[in-house]
Order: sequence, then structure tokens, then C-alpha cells
Amino acid sequence: MRWISLCLALFFVVSFTSPARSAGLEEELTRMATENAKGYVGPLSTAFGTAMNSGLYQSAKTHGSFPGVPGFDLMVKFSMVTIPDVGTTYTFLMPVLPVTGMSQFNVPGMSKTLSDTIEFDTNILYPDREVPTLFGSDKPDSLKPDPNGVESMVEAALLNAGFTAADIQMIKDQGKWDPMIADITGSVPTFLPPPGINLTMLPMVMPQVAVGLPFGTELGLRMIPTVDAGDIGKVSFLGLGVKHSISQWIPLCPVDIAGQFYWQKLEVGSVLTSTHVAFNVHASKQFGPNMLNWTPYIGLGVESSSIDIEYTISAPNQSDIMHAFDGRKITFGLPGDNKGRFTVGSRFMLALIAIDASYSIGNYNSATLGVGFSFN
Repeated sequence: MRWISLCLALFFVVSFTSPARSAGLEEELTRMATENAKGYVGPLSTAFGTAMNSGLYQSAKTHGSFPGVPGFDLMVKFSMVTIPDVGTTYTFLMPVLPVTGMSQFNVPGMSKTLSDTIEFDTNILYPDREVPTLFGSDKPDSLKPDPNGVESMVEAALLNAGFTAADIQMIKDQGKWDPMIADITGSVPTFLPPPGINLTMLPMVMPQVAVGLPFGTELGLRMIPTVDAGDIGKVSFLGLGVKHSISQWIPLCPVDIAGQFYWQKLEVGSVLTSTHVAFNVHASKQFGPNMLNWTPYIGLGVESSSIDIEYTISAPNQSDIMHAFDGRKITFGLPGDNKGRFTVGSRFMLALIAIDASYSIGNYNSATLGVGFSFN
């Protein structure tokens, strides 16, 4: 998907544009109403939020602050989020469909009449409506009406109109039933849901800076300069965090304990705004001197993520089922399902070189590798 790949690539993420389907996400969204757009894009909010809130720390020990030479980290974090099966499909919401051709059942000699157009229950017309999300199959099946469902609803409509079972049997005996059912089935539209990108892992790479402040406090920063991305507008990202040592207030505490808060925001033109908030408490223990050591750590966190999307439906073709909504602006928000996580990891220090690896368990799991420089 062109613009999603572009915005993620701005964070040094591998582009996963499908060569067989290069249309942008916004183009795909214009073919669906709000609820289907939510189902299609929804897992992105959770996966993206999980990735953004990964790798926020690699030790509970805060950097010191010396006059003119504060302690710091300068890291690059590589995260990989696993997309579970539940994030690859959703149930396509069908509109109420008017179906024509019912007047064919006004058989000569019968006193009953039936309106030419009735509304059919699309849940019965389309019993299998599981379709790909953004992360799902790149070769979705079309949603076609079930002839058995058409037949059962035609019978129900006839009975509601006053036809009897004997009347229906008479129509069948006259040989008119099957052709009429076939005609009506042919008048019911076939839906082609947008394809996914067939992705089971979402990668992300993020630069990260942490600087020591007085009183056991540390300031974190994640930022990418604003980039003009052409058709989709300007892309900007900013993340700010603060971390404070809790163990400094606990006498003889055998491990380092810290609390951290992080806020992050991504904006993609006027189409997408993504906001992520994380709060965590983590503990670590350093083994070895500052220039050569191993520091295992664990952490518990609560977090939230959301994506706000705005787009305009484009269906100029009058035969398109969405033509009645052409030009309508759709705006909606998608909260992510990532509410909390448990993290375990280790950091290795060799002189000023820091290597960090961690794994987080939540609604979506993630693995993170960090490489960079760390002083004090």
C-alpha cells in the first residue's frame, strides 16, 4: 500500500508494497463505508501502537547529570510485531439491499400481488463475510450471494405477502421458480473487498535519545524531521518521555527501579493521526563495571494507542453500490487493543557500545533489538 509503506519507511521500516496491487490505502478505503474501513484498518492501530511503544527502555538505572557532560543514550531500536490470526480478517458489513424482480411471482390466476422491490437480509444473502484486513490475504475472494439464501428469503417474502405454501408449490410446478430465483440472484451485487498486504510481522525502526537530568530523572526523545510526502501531505513524528528513579528513595534497594511515561504522535497529512501513550514500571540489575556489564531487566506497562482517519468516498461510477455516498467525507477514530504488556530483556555494554534485546507480551507480541552508544 503506497502511502502506508511510505510513512513507515520514514521510520526506516522495510517497504512492503505489493507489486500486484499498488493502490494506496486511501484509495481502498474510499470503496467502503465507515464500519468496513474500521474493520479493514483496525488491526493497524494495535500493531502500530505495539511497535511504537516497544523498546522505550533498556535499564532501570537512570543516567547521571554532570556539569557540562550529562549521561546519555543514543540508540536505534528495531522492533518486530507479530500479527495474530485475529488481526488478519474481519466480518464485512453489508448494506441493506433492495432486490428487484419480485413482480415475476404475480402469477396469472392468483389474487395475491407482490411489490417488485423488497429489501433482503444481507446476513442471509452473504453468509460467509470474512474478508482480509490490511494485514490479511492479498488475494481475497469476492462476496457472492448464496442462491439458497435467496430462495429462502423469496419464500419468506411470498408468505408474508399472503401467498400460501400451495401457491409457492404451484409456481414451482409451472417451472417458473428456478429461472426466477436465478434472475433475482443475478440482480444481487457481488462485492470485491480490498486486498490486504499478506503480512504476518510488522517491522519498525526508531531512533531514540535519552539524556540524564538532576534528581535521578531522565528525558527521552524520539523524533523524525517533517517530510513532504507529495500527494498525502506532510509527515511528522514526535515522541517525548520522562523517566524517574524510584529505587533512589528506597534505602538499600538491591535493584534499580524506575517509572517512565512516554507520549508519541504521528501525523500523515490530513488523512491520519496516530497517538500513543505508555506508562511503565521496570526493574534491572547491573552485573559488572560500567564499561563492561550485563543488565537483565523486566517491566510492566499500561498503554494506549489510537488512529484518527479522515477520507472522502470516491464512487463516480453510477453502477457502483457506493455511488450514493460519492463525495461524502468520513471521519473516525480507531482505538488500539494494546492495553498492557510484560517485558523481559537484557542489555550488554562494551565500553560505550550498548546492545539491547527484549521481548514483550501483550495483545500483540513484539521483539526489539537496540544498538547504539551509552555514557554513564
